[in-house]
Amino acid sequence: MIKGLFARAGQPQAGALVEERWSSSFGRFRHNRFAAEAADDYAARVRRGRLELEISKAGVFAWVTAPYKYRDFVLEGRISLDPHNGHSAAGFVFRQVNDENFYYFLLSNRGHFRLDVVFNRTPFHLIEWTPTELSPRGGCELRVLARGQRFAFFVDDEWIAEVTDDTIPEGAFGFGAQNYDERGQGRFYLHKVSVEARPVEVEKQYYRWVHVVPARPELRITLARSFLAMGKPVEALAQLRRALAQKTAAAEDYLLMGQAYLQARLYREAVASLDRCLSLEPGNTRAMLTRADALFLTHDYVASREYVGRILAERPELGQEPFLYNLLGSCEYNLGNWERSEASCRTAVGLDPGNPLYRENLARSLERLGRPEEALRLYLEAARLLFKAEIHDELSLVLARAQALASAEDTAVLLELKALEGKMLYQEGDRKGAEALFREVLDSGGQDSAAAYLYGLILIENKRRLEADAYLAKAAELEQSYPLYWFRLAENRYLQRGDHGAPDPLEALERALALSPGDPWINNLYGQVLSERGEPERALEYFRLALESLERPLESLERPPGASERPGSTAGRVFEGYAAPAAAAGQTAEPSPGPSGPTAGEAVDIYKNNVDVLLRLGRHREALELAVRALQSCGEVAELLNLRGNAAVELRLFAAAREDYERALELDPGNPDYMGNLATCCLELDLILRAEELLNRLLEDHPSAWAYNLTGSLAMRKNEHERARLAFEEALKLEPACREIRLNLVSLELDQGHYEQARELLAGVLAAGEAEARALELQARLRERFETRLSCHACGREWWVPREVPPQPGFSLRGEPPAEAPAGRCQACGRIYCIACAAAHVEEQRLMCPRCSEPLRIAEDPLKYLLLQCVESAAGAHGDGGGSRVSDQS
Repeated sequence: MIKGLFARAGQPQAGALVEERWSSSFGRFRHNRFAAEAADDYAARVRRGRLELEISKAGVFAWVTAPYKYRDFVLEGRISLDPHNGHSAAGFVFRQVNDENFYYFLLSNRGHFRLDVVFNRTPFHLIEWTPTELSPRGGCELRVLARGQRFAFFVDDEWIAEVTDDTIPEGAFGFGAQNYDERGQGRFYLHKVSVEARPVEVEKQYYRWVHVVPARPELRITLARSFLAMGKPVEALAQLRRALAQKTAAAEDYLLMGQAYLQARLYREAVASLDRCLSLEPGNTRAMLTRADALFLTHDYVASREYVGRILAERPELGQEPFLYNLLGSCEYNLGNWERSEASCRTAVGLDPGNPLYRENLARSLERLGRPEEALRLYLEAARLLFKAEIHDELSLVLARAQALASAEDTAVLLELKALEGKMLYQEGDRKGAEALFREVLDSGGQDSAAAYLYGLILIENKRRLEADAYLAKAAELEQSYPLYWFRLAENRYLQRGDHGAPDPLEALERALALSPGDPWINNLYGQVLSERGEPERALEYFRLALESLERPLESLERPPGASERPGSTAGRVFEGYAAPAAAAGQTAEPSPGPSGPTAGEAVDIYKNNVDVLLRLGRHREALELAVRALQSCGEVAELLNLRGNAAVELRLFAAAREDYERALELDPGNPDYMGNLATCCLELDLILRAEELLNRLLEDHPSAWAYNLTGSLAMRKNEHERARLAFEEALKLEPACREIRLNLVSLELDQGHYEQARELLAGVLAAGEAEARALELQARLRERFETRLSCHACGREWWVPREVPPQPGFSLRGEPPAEAPAGRCQACGRIYCIACAAAHVEEQRLMCPRCSEPLRIAEDPLKYLLLQCVESAAGAHGDGGGSRVSDQS
């Protein structure tokens, strides 16, 4: 028998592009390519003959993928959703390159489907939520056909959608699901799956399903409605034409086609389709209004005017429709009938005062009639409304017309127009143009709060915070009830702390807090101010309020005109920037996959401040628990991992802390704080090589006193004393007053037996501030090893002298010695007394032993040494005057 004759062919490597047919029903002995996965938010595993995807949090989109890539394929599977799920959806991820580039198709348990492509983390809607009669709740067969840039989708062998897109040519496939906000948990099942990627078989199936098996026309019309709502008229028309080739067209079908032609700017075709609609349903109001609009856009103003007149005559109930009067006024304007145009446009404005386009058209008619003052007023009103609606293209035209009509005497109007233009440029990102206009408005005495506020923000962007303060203050004074202005003013002042002449932020911050006590960012800033002022307990109250209120909507922070910022920032996870898509006409929208509620980026800073202040208060266990919750809420954020590591270190959980620091460093590889924290943790765990590697990187890229200090500690651990000394000395050059570095140097000197150097360094540390535990511990080590204790028998005063005191010279003492100095030892009883205790026992100008009445003598070297030290210390304290004097005695 030839070896390997019946051997199984080798499997391709993971990530390879393959052409194969593969299937699995997830039985016990069937091959499964989906690996088990487990994370904080979801888990995937094969169990009970199916692939189960469990999502344990609301607002999470998760998926699990097979290992190989495919280009063209037919992907089929049976999916179902657990009946206990809340609002949720499941389907396939396909052509996945990585977590930032892929397609996904989902079916929801509320009877809708959608298709998106995610490219470089940015989602693009190919088909927004579209209703379907089919639901995966009880289980359904889902098929995805991909051939080049063409895709088709089937549920239970029924065509439901097709689309063309060439964003991603190939990639892996997987099972994906979205759990929305209705419930905190969802379960999703893939019962079987198959993929056919052999080119000939794919071509055969594509031809069969797309060209032979007919699609129901009503499903194509439903898809066309979605395309039209998305602003894709060409795709909508393609579906409508194929649908109407299979069925007798109804009035609604022709109306939809007319709307699609109108959106595609094929106006004559739109009129023809709408005529067919009206021939089937003469009273269709939407068709009549759309036809009138289409006629106008063909530039047949006479026909459009006559048709509008006929509608108003035949349908008196439409006499309250402002659109018709505006259209009639536009027809008359283009025909040169200014008076009629003015009358019709004025009627439209009266019926819908909030529509800026109606006011603009009325202003144009008045301008033609030679009434510039009225026209200018209406242009200004239209400009305000257009800016509020963010219709910038039209706003530019209106501003130009208004500025042309305004005279030099219309100062207030001109300033308001310039301010509006500046706000528009600011929103469009033209900071330089906006800055010039704002400066002109404000220097001319303009009283526009938003202009002052936005000008202040521009100055801040240009690192001119002190100048910005005046403009933010002006905005707040002009709009005293608006909390955002007071918040930004307080924030700007807070960020100037330490600068000469920087104003106090507290007054502005208290105004903001009074106006919006539930705002998370105002509470967060208040907590920061209190924390820096040494009130951590009070700061914690506000940080906790900030965290609680972050989850509540803030009605008070809606922006006024031009104020395009709000306290805090917005960010997200994989689906940054997702917004709920608009529904197809007449349908209910469903949300897009992605996180819901407060975004990760909004919560991180507030969580950080809460954990930081708990650590400062010594509440380490609470800090650790909050850091865990923060990571569960925000996902893996380097700053939060670092904080959790800090809390674990305080609890001496060094192994757990090391894992957090390592992961934080993976997410932010060059961060010196994370490297230093990890190096410190590795030292505690005796991971010397890893600590040395990190410290070498730190000293190369980010030299600092902290890094040199850690390097010295590492060198001491390795008994490299000279290297340690050099490191500590370099650290002291950068931070001469750092007590920790000085104490490390004391410890080094003690280890090397350098008594004088250690004593001198330690004395300097103790003289410079309160003696902390480590300084006292080092003092005890020094005394135990190198010194002898002497004490006054009466009061217990202690003196410490070197164990080996060199012979002391003879000396004479003139004047009064300090009270804390030794008075001497009694030769009879051997007791020692201090000057203060012996001063009451003087005979013939000699200090006597209180017990034996014998003279106290300073004959031994330790007592001489002590007395000289005390006298010199007292002389140094008194300068040149007072105290005792010592002179040599031969």
